[in-house]
Amino acid sequence: MSAFVLLVGQGDCLWRATRELLDAYGFRVLTAETGRDALRLLHTGFRPRALLLDLDLANFEDVWELRHVQLSDPELMSIPVVVLADEISTVAIRSQFRQVALVRKPIRPAKLLAALARSIEPLGRGAARSA
Repeated sequence: MSAFVLLVGQGDCLWRATRELLDAYGFRVLTAETGRDALRLLHTGFRPRALLLDLDLANFEDVWELRHVQLSDPELMSIPVVVLADEISTVAIRSQFRQVALVRKPIRPAKLLAALARSIEPLGRGAARSA
């Protein structure tokens, strides 16, 4: 599988480790430091199979703006979202971000890979995607 995912958050060693893990499992990872950077990519026509939003490494309001724009744009709303977070409650995340997969930190590789597989699997069944 060579599916593109877009990882949003400012890089640190754990972020780089997440990227390397995804690379090792066949995902092609593009990164954006901010939600605005991610929106610029998305508005050029780039369509990842999933967005990974790292709430601990990104400005929450910036990432919320990204998600808000995504949910209001028919071209973007079907892109699955996986939220990576430390201590924010599931209820708080779902009330702010709606239907997303949540992976708690510290990230366990199997949990992240399973969340991605569940998120993008329906897209793999006959759906044509550009990424």
